[in-house]
Amino acid sequence: MRRIGTIALLALSTSCGALGAPARGDRDLPSSLFGGYAVVGGPTSPNGSTALVAADDGSFDEPSVIRGAEGRRALYVTHRSGDGRVRIARLTERSANHLRFDELQTVLEPALPWEGTAVSSPSVLAIDGVLWMAYAANGAIGVARSSDGARFEREAEPILRASAMHDEGATLSAPSLARLSDGTFAMAYASSGKLFLARASSVSGPWTRVGFGAIATPRALEEGGVESLGDPAIFADTTAAGRSIVVIAATVTNDPRTPTAITAFASYDATIDRPTFSRAERPLYAERSASVFAGSFDRVDPRTTLLWVARTDSGRRVIGALITPGGQRAGNPLQ
Repeated sequence: MRRIGTIALLALSTSCGALGAPARGDRDLPSSLFGGYAVVGGPTSPNGSTALVAADDGSFDEPSVIRGAEGRRALYVTHRSGDGRVRIARLTERSANHLRFDELQTVLEPALPWEGTAVSSPSVLAIDGVLWMAYAANGAIGVARSSDGARFEREAEPILRASAMHDEGATLSAPSLARLSDGTFAMAYASSGKLFLARASSVSGPWTRVGFGAIATPRALEEGGVESLGDPAIFADTTAAGRSIVVIAATVTNDPRTPTAITAFASYDATIDRPTFSRAERPLYAERSASVFAGSFDRVDPRTTLLWVARTDSGRRVIGALITPGGQRAGNPLQ
């Protein structure tokens, strides 16, 4: 293991958060997930990018967070190093809810024939003492399991490969796992600028696609110039009125002159076989001059949710976090 460049948490900044629709009972997203996201602040680089964690060597991208028994977070990321290697690494929070991370440890490198030369896009989920990870490699999606979060045993073959019959492109990317209220599992992923959904009774599979095509496409957005959707982050929750809801945050890429933003799609009370995803009224978050990419949701308490993100910074990517209005009103609940 070796040290990384860790940028300390300082304060909350609300200058860039795009306000979301106000909560209206069970008609809209729960306020703990939607609307008014703001940056969890820290030092900024000369180009104005705010980060909590940055790599000494290369880039960190595609964050996924899990809590340990002591409440400390483990942050799993794609690490693209200066020598061209692409692998999955883990960083460990120094103490609970302080968002300062130490030690970079590689936990997964390409080793199987189907994986090619890179593994990326980790999504982690803890189930009965076992940590499960979905990941992308060579255009397919694989899964691995671990008892300690550091040494992973992977399935010999991918759990999903691209399928033209389901309107997917040549590659699948950015898997994101969630456990639903009935104990089954959902996985969102991206292909050809669209979002897809699969389901399974166990993370190891078999996985079955939901429907015969994408659950969200650029045409589902009202704004002009939208080119693609990607980087889905899925989260299952219950509204204040007791309705079940599945939320998917995603990166929205517009024309090349416009920075990316993050928007959300939600489905209420639908079984995983028949979800109906509608788009939130406004983007969850946007920045004026930098691109930001959705990573994973992280529930802190009933009023506070973090959305971990990656953002561009001088040709590399760094890891940051956004916080919901409940956390903002509490001052800084993470210190």
